[in-house]
Amino acid sequence: MKIIVAPNSFKGSMNALVAANAIEKGLTKANKEFEILKAPIADGGDHFADIMVHALNGKMVKVSVLNPLKEEIEATYGITQDGKTAIIEMAKASGLALIENKKLDALNATSYGTGQLMKHAIENGCTKIILGIGGSATTDAGTGILAALGFQFFNKENKSFIPAGGTIKEVVSIDNSNTISGLDNCEIQIACDVENPFLGQQGAANVFGPQKGASESEVIELENNLTHFAQLTEKQTGKKISNLTHGGAAGGISAGLFAYLDAKLINGTDLVLNQLGVIDQLDTSDVVITAEGKLDFQTLEGKGPYGLALKAKTANNIVIAIGGSIPEKDLYKFEAFDALFALPDSPMKLEKAMDEGERLLENLSFQIGKLITSLKTQSSR
Repeated sequence: MKIIVAPNSFKGSMNALVAANAIEKGLTKANKEFEILKAPIADGGDHFADIMVHALNGKMVKVSVLNPLKEEIEATYGITQDGKTAIIEMAKASGLALIENKKLDALNATSYGTGQLMKHAIENGCTKIILGIGGSATTDAGTGILAALGFQFFNKENKSFIPAGGTIKEVVSIDNSNTISGLDNCEIQIACDVENPFLGQQGAANVFGPQKGASESEVIELENNLTHFAQLTEKQTGKKISNLTHGGAAGGISAGLFAYLDAKLINGTDLVLNQLGVIDQLDTSDVVITAEGKLDFQTLEGKGPYGLALKAKTANNIVIAIGGSIPEKDLYKFEAFDALFALPDSPMKLEKAMDEGERLLENLSFQIGKLITSLKTQSSR
């Protein structure tokens, strides 16, 4: 029996490779005859760059940049062997994980550091950038990135400034006459981990603003500011971004780069699965086991496990998902999965579950392996 093991990361507990190894150990203990293909996945979020660089046999480059609160840090990005393609993970320069919860500032956080990574890559010969945008701390529609690449944003006093979520409303014009050399010849692909539109109840501000520290009143302010940006963008570029699919990802960065850099918005899961060759393996596999830290209804908005499940079911695989937690109700909505399993094996605090993630995942995978073996044995009688 061939089993594809393709977990996402468990944020704060295990990266996808560690999770894949733990699942493999449990399955192997249950049945040494399993043929196991490990394919740790990402959807544009955590560990996207690491997984892609590993798959492409590339290397990581370290750069000094500004974090979302404009504090200097060192961040890395990946580069392919030929030096032409950069794999950039926004979270490494502009991510939530870089800021203490008490310091989260949705109105002032900037994506400028991610733009610095892109600038470094282009100035060092890259003609293609694949940007994973999950886990961001910003709601600035990518204006910070654009500023780092040479775009200028002017207020009504004709003074240039770098906008953030709380100040985009002050922008009255955008000038791209002084962008960095090589930008016009650089293809930009954005690996999006959600399909949410730029504006509205399912948009960047309303859905993701609270995760970035925005209060109820700040969410309203952000929505108003992004609406202004969408109107200004349509006036300057002729492109409508209000309802753009994927446009709400990472605080609207995908919408901003789509409008001003002609970036291509791609489902991050599809990009990674194709790069890893997982899609080609589905027709010859029997079971797919995927996982992530929290299986919830956002999972169904384009996250890695769901994207994989849809493709696996089309290829007639049994699909099993493991989560640090699973929904308390409406499980019928997860019909792409044949079974959902929660990780904890006893009542425990979140911190304990995260600390013991590998053990829990290995033990649960052992049980799943025994169940698969038993079902296979009965079906062959």
